[in-house]
Amino acid sequence: MTKLSGDTTESDARELIEMLWRRDSVACVRGDWDAVSDDFDPDEFIGFVGGANGAHWRIGYPTLESYREAWLTGADLFGGGADPEGATQEALSASTIAEIEVRGRRALVRKNFSGKVGPSQVSMEGRTYYFCRNDGRRWRITGFAAGFPNLDPPSSPTNPESGDAP
Repeated sequence: MTKLSGDTTESDARELIEMLWRRDSVACVRGDWDAVSDDFDPDEFIGFVGGANGAHWRIGYPTLESYREAWLTGADLFGGGADPEGATQEALSASTIAEIEVRGRRALVRKNFSGKVGPSQVSMEGRTYYFCRNDGRRWRITGFAAGFPNLDPPSSPTNPESGDAP
C-alpha cells in the first residue's frame, strides 16, 4: 500500500504511480527511452547518487542526457535478450511506490527496490527518492536521489488495478 501525505490526491497518486512504477518498469525492460522521455523536465533535471549505504553523495547526472545514457545501459542489463513479458513482471514485482508526498506543485516519491530482474537476474536493492513538479498539465520528474538502503520490510508490488494503491 502506498502511503499518501501532504496534499496528495488520488488523481496525483495514480498519475505518479503510473509514471514512476509501471511506465518506467515497462520502458526500462524494453529499452524504450521514448516511452518515458516526456516524463522528465530537462531544464530542471539533476540526479544524485550515493555510495554504499547512501554515503558519499555526488551529482551523478548533471543533465538529462547523461542520465539517458546510463538508463539505456541499465535497460540492456534488465531486458536484453529476455522474454519482455517475464522481465516486465520481474521489474514490477521488484519495485514498489512506498510513499508520495505532494505539497502544492511539487512531489516527493519514494520507490523501493527489492528483487532480481532480467536474464542475468540483476539485483535491484535500495530506495530512490524522486522529485517531481506539476507543470499545469501533468507531473514531470525534475530529479532523483538514489543509493539509499531499503529499510522497509518486503511488500507486495504497487498495483493500482488491484486496489493496492489509489
